[in-house]
Amino acid sequence: MHDSEQEHSGITGCRVTYESTIFYNEANKFSIIVVKTSDPRIPPQACSGRYYGDRMLRFTAVGYELPRTKAVELELDGEWVESKYGYQLQVEQWQEIVPQTADGLLAYLGSGLIKGIGPKTAEDIVATFGPDTLNILDNEPEKLLQIRGITEGKLKDIEESYAESRVLRNLMSLLGPFKITPATALKIYQNFGPACVDILKKCPYDLCQISGFGFKRVDGIVRKTDNRLHSAERIKGALVGAGLFTAIMLLTIGIMAWSFCVDPQDVPPLPLLVVDMGTATTMSVINEKEEFIGGAIMPGLRLSLEALSSKASLLPHIDLIPPKSVIGRNTVDAMDSGIIYGAASMLDGMIDRIQQELGQPVQAVATGGLSKNVTPNCRHSIIQDPNLLLKGLRILYYKNVK
Repeated sequence: MHDSEQEHSGITGCRVTYESTIFYNEANKFSIIVVKTSDPRIPPQACSGRYYGDRMLRFTAVGYELPRTKAVELELDGEWVESKYGYQLQVEQWQEIVPQTADGLLAYLGSGLIKGIGPKTAEDIVATFGPDTLNILDNEPEKLLQIRGITEGKLKDIEESYAESRVLRNLMSLLGPFKITPATALKIYQNFGPACVDILKKCPYDLCQISGFGFKRVDGIVRKTDNRLHSAERIKGALVGAGLFTAIMLLTIGIMAWSFCVDPQDVPPLPLLVVDMGTATTMSVINEKEEFIGGAIMPGLRLSLEALSSKASLLPHIDLIPPKSVIGRNTVDAMDSGIIYGAASMLDGMIDRIQQELGQPVQAVATGGLSKNVTPNCRHSIIQDPNLLLKGLRILYYKNVK
């Protein structure tokens, strides 16, 4: 590698403005665009050889879902790469720098970046709210109903589009060390929903649920700032990477652990049904001889909810909140009811069928982050143990320690 290539291997925080589009793939949102900047860090071999009156530097940037509008400035992070088309910036992450002037706000809102707001509506919004426009969008979007032409339905589109854009920006900022692309950020958003930033701040190891984020990759970055080798979140992240069947077996060992980790009077009677409610909902049956004899695997709550929101027309992305009643009075409440009470009824039904097949009662034990939302609504008595998986790991550890 030449010295010049080493010197210009990457760049962060490069402020640019969109100039033109060379290529755009509608299917996967891959873009090749020309941008302009006054940043002196741009390597000479990346700059256009043409002379421009504004004396700004032009170069080519490639990446996914890059905004193709002059209404906002962009801040780019990426690596310089040599391709058959010349020296280009491979964008690893970007964020929009939204202008605060009236003209800038008008250009931003009217650019088509926010669904439901066109140029005329943008003029009316900026004329009504002035410099407070972004604050209204962030905190009081219902005030947009004052604008002629904005109905309840259009307001919903505006709120969802603006919220998704804001969450994606925050998500890319949070996950900067992982060098994710906007397309990957969207994938994470679709998996965890609007609460994705808060979820990953609390437990970055949840990224192990996403294809492409193996435990080794996530662990290497998290441990740069958090070296708790024995944290529960780290262990659970490793289990997700190990695979579903391994987790089932560890849950089974965890059940066995009760026989010598706690008072014998606290050990539930056999046979047992272990329910783990995570990405998938798994059921593991242990007979009276303490043998794992099989079980069932079905889609998890969050996976089912995401499929419903992504594939069904006009159904929004929602958080899992215990519903106030079985009969929902609006779309969100009806979805909450269907997911929570539907899962509770599924557990009750499976317990009944398993008991019928075994010819005797079984005690159900539930674990997994989502079980606490469901089991209180079940008709069967189900024991909650959030640390069941870790108990299985503890037994394996002590069996292998000399």
